[in-house]
Parts: sequence; C-alpha cells; structure tokens
Amino acid sequence: MRSPKPLLCPLLLLLAMPAAAAGTEAFSNIFTQGKAYLDLRYRYEHVDQDNGLKHADANTLRTRVGYQTGRLYGFSALIELDNVARLGEADYNDTRNHNTRYPVVADPDGSEVNQLLLRYDHQYGSAVYGRQRIELDNQRFVGGVAWRQNEQTYDGFLGQLKPLDKLTLTYGYLDNINTPFGPDGQHGYPTNPANIEG
Repeated sequence: MRSPKPLLCPLLLLLAMPAAAAGTEAFSNIFTQGKAYLDLRYRYEHVDQDNGLKHADANTLRTRVGYQTGRLYGFSALIELDNVARLGEADYNDTRNHNTRYPVVADPDGSEVNQLLLRYDHQYGSAVYGRQRIELDNQRFVGGVAWRQNEQTYDGFLGQLKPLDKLTLTYGYLDNINTPFGPDGQHGYPTNPANIEG
C-alpha cells in the first residue's frame, strides 16, 4: 500500500491536540473497548445474455475478519482482511480466469487487506489515514461498490469538518484505488485493473 504525501500527517496531530490536553484516558481502552468481527457472505449470480455466450453461474464466498480498537484521545485503528473464494465450478468470467465463453461476474478469487487505517474523531469532524472505505452521499461517484464481493477501497487521507448542522466540508487525498477486480499483484488487465494509482 503506497502512502499519501507526508504533509497530511500533521493535520491529524493538529486535530488531536485539544483532545489530548482535555484529560487522561487509560491506554487499556484500546483493547478493552476494541472488538473483533467475522463476516461471511455467500453470493450466487446468474447471467443470461443473448450474445452467444454460455449462461454464467457464479457461487462465491467472501470471508471478512477484522479488529477495531477502542479510542484513546479520539484515536482508533482498524485492520480488516478479505478473502473471496469460488465455490464449485468456474462457470463464469471473473475477469482473471480467462473463461471468456461466459459472461463477466467480476468476483475473482483472492485475499487482501481491505482496510488498514488510523482514525481520529472529534466533535467537529474526523480524519482518516490509510486504506479505507469511502462512501460519499449516495455513492454514485465515490463508494465501495458493495454489490461485488471484493469491495472497492481507497489508500489516502480523508478529513471531514462539521462546523454547523447540515454542513460537512470534506477533503480527500487519494493515492490509490483498490478496485473490485482483485487483490494487489494482479497485472496485465488494462480494461479492469486491480489498482488505479495517482
């Protein structure tokens, strides 16, 4: 995972200073208020197209495991791992398996770090640094593409300031988009890359 420009890191510290000066909190909160989670999502997708290709049938299972720490002076951390596995025959084109006689069901096999981030929350907003889920408004332009098994995530920095009710100012610096088309390390697919850098 590439990291964003180092100039953005001091923003987290500036936001944290008022909270850190407010009082003392127990370091053990990180663990005693943390929570581990496990999520299994089975998915079946059938594609029937009138284009000469065979009908596609995709049975996949996404396994997600993660740990969210408790907060310490407004700071918390999250790590989340995903694995997408095909169940049964590969009677579909997952964009990686070269089964081009079938329609596309873009759920390729693979494992990756879905989220790995440091977060700071304040009464007037939040700041998140690392690999994260970003869902703006109705996700029409920026979202997680949650319909697919491999969620789209973003490497970078996202800051949100809420100075007034019904007003949110958002700043984001994105270094990489982790697309639904598979984990890092899968290259050679220019029309559906695993990562979009920049």
